[in-house]
Amino acid sequence: ADLPDILEVLRETINRARGDNRPFAAAADEFLRLCRETINPHVGQADVREMLIQHILTRDIFLRVFDEEQFHAENNIARRMDALQKTFLTGALRRETVDKLRSYYKAIHRAAADIADNREKQKFLKALYQSFYRVYDPKKAGRLGVVYTPNEIVGFMVRSADALVRRHFNRRLWSPGVEILDPATGTGTFITEMIECFPKANLERKYAEEMHANEAGILPYYIANLNIEHAYAARVGKYREFPGICLMDTLDNHSFQNGARGTQPALGGLSEENRARVDRQNKADISVVIGNPPWFANQRNENEVNKSREYPEVDARIRATYIAESAAQRPNAYDMYSRFVRWASDRLGKNGILAFVTNSSFLEGKSYDGFRKVVSREFNELRVIDLGGDARKREGGNVFNVKVGVAVWFFVRKAGRSECDVWRFSAPAGASADDKLRMLSGTLDDFDFLHVAADRGGNWTGRIENGFGGMMPLVDPALRGGAASAKAAFQLYSLGPVTNRDDWAFDFDEKNLRRKARRFCEVYAAERKRYLAEFRKSDIARHGGDYGRVMGRGKTGPSPLAEWVSREIKWTAELEAHLQAGKRIPFSPRNIRTAMYRPFVPKPTYYADAFTHRKYRTAEIFPDGREGENRIICFSASQRIPFAALACDRMASLGLFVEPAQCVPLYRYDSDGKRSGNVTAWCLSQFRERYGDRKIKAEDVFHYAYAVLH
Repeated sequence: ADLPDILEVLRETINRARGDNRPFAAAADEFLRLCRETINPHVGQADVREMLIQHILTRDIFLRVFDEEQFHAENNIARRMDALQKTFLTGALRRETVDKLRSYYKAIHRAAADIADNREKQKFLKALYQSFYRVYDPKKAGRLGVVYTPNEIVGFMVRSADALVRRHFNRRLWSPGVEILDPATGTGTFITEMIECFPKANLERKYAEEMHANEAGILPYYIANLNIEHAYAARVGKYREFPGICLMDTLDNHSFQNGARGTQPALGGLSEENRARVDRQNKADISVVIGNPPWFANQRNENEVNKSREYPEVDARIRATYIAESAAQRPNAYDMYSRFVRWASDRLGKNGILAFVTNSSFLEGKSYDGFRKVVSREFNELRVIDLGGDARKREGGNVFNVKVGVAVWFFVRKAGRSECDVWRFSAPAGASADDKLRMLSGTLDDFDFLHVAADRGGNWTGRIENGFGGMMPLVDPALRGGAASAKAAFQLYSLGPVTNRDDWAFDFDEKNLRRKARRFCEVYAAERKRYLAEFRKSDIARHGGDYGRVMGRGKTGPSPLAEWVSREIKWTAELEAHLQAGKRIPFSPRNIRTAMYRPFVPKPTYYADAFTHRKYRTAEIFPDGREGENRIICFSASQRIPFAALACDRMASLGLFVEPAQCVPLYRYDSDGKRSGNVTAWCLSQFRERYGDRKIKAEDVFHYAYAVLH
């Protein structure tokens, strides 16, 4: 509760120091340069400020909880942070700041006073880490997936990884040569679990040479360091700095590809020690990658100002593998789980184990069909425990207290084998979160797995014998350009238009819709005028007409523009682009159309460029003024809901079935409004030949397809 006021004081203090204190400004700039080399290239001045604040706010906590006065003096990153802090937080300013933090420290001290053992300390720090971030920076908590992994899952994954290493490679996790990496260590829970369960005789060598962990955030880095080092000291009776932890963003690290041969320069470092650790890790032949990657897909809209950043090299690998193999029209395979699985799959050697927590979308989601196909080729055994918990499917309790389902994966790669066995276990329907955690008390050897065979669509739910696999496809994504030889029933298809602002764009009352749309256009016009006034054309010209650069907008990360504009209306990337280009969005009554909002629920909608976030190819199906002259078949394009099909004579919202709706029309229109049939010539010839009837028309095929879908 005290944090918001404390943060405001510290941020003002540091911002003032950047302008008034030259030694601090120089030291902060140098620290920023090093951060960009080590953590990720998109770190900015504000990130350095926040790292420094976290250092100041947590130092006293660690001293109290761990009674380790030497940590900040000995840890290579903490020394850097201390040196930066000492360039501005001295004398009267320091006394004044400490006074303002006194109540905060007292509250933490009271909570820490009753901690009895090392496991209690870990629980305390994980809870502190999670609650601290939710108050300190709610957006970052969402973007980084700041939710700690229950101890039951951590222990289960460590024991099961050991069982797989023993079964497939006749070794143990603690055997010499089995190098282990936690690529997103968070609070260090997986490494501490290994320290507590490995035989003491093997621990010293393992700890010093063959255990690795990465973390990109300064606060979790500190907590992981202290957790791991304290767990080791408690187990062996002596303190030793953990040499395997690196401060870096794992997904930016690709030096391992050639690092062992010394042909690629190593990453930079906040310290020479951190640089050396990264180099050592990159030269290691990693046998086991284990952990719980942070989860974040995408922000819902620009008003959230909370975009995850891009990772060009990992994303390129995803495009070349998971997306290239996907039959989905718009596969969304760039979430953090996909990235970490892709990175770890490339990082493992010819023999190895990958153990990760993910959401359960990877099991059945259409967007991940390519993912399933690729991992089935890159690994030889896949074991997945579907713990369920998806709130939309009412799958019982959730072990993470989140709304999406949870799965625990084990990927096995074994040289000399070509086939892949997929084994799946699903938690009983309706089981509580506690029941599911109790199931994880042993190893995966205790589960009655179902051996599943993938169908041609890359599904692992078992073979589906319904005859659809041998039928003519409705559409072919490879032939979206309209090739006359398309071997599918329909040439043109499209998602329904998405507004991303339904509350502005739809209304049962047309008069109310006009009022809302007019107000939206007025607010936008005022923001456009203010934008052009504050960022003069002369400024823009210097940047080659790039409005984004004038605003300081980079290629990735949240747009500063989204924080600058009026929040009365809802902003999207499309609307931002219109503003940056200086384009107008005039109100026009002609833009009011009628769309099928939900099944059998038509609504007036304001349909216009930028106002409607994505039109997709609707203009080729229902050109302006031609409503009622076409027919479309809409069907649900998501496996998260039961299949549905509906025909209508007007455009249908993307959310027709709540989940995305695909549409295939009877006719299509060119840019001049000329109409032509959408049933392909190939399809029509197939039907006529099959039934021996040259009188079969495109309309007959259209209605036939609708009947089959039903």
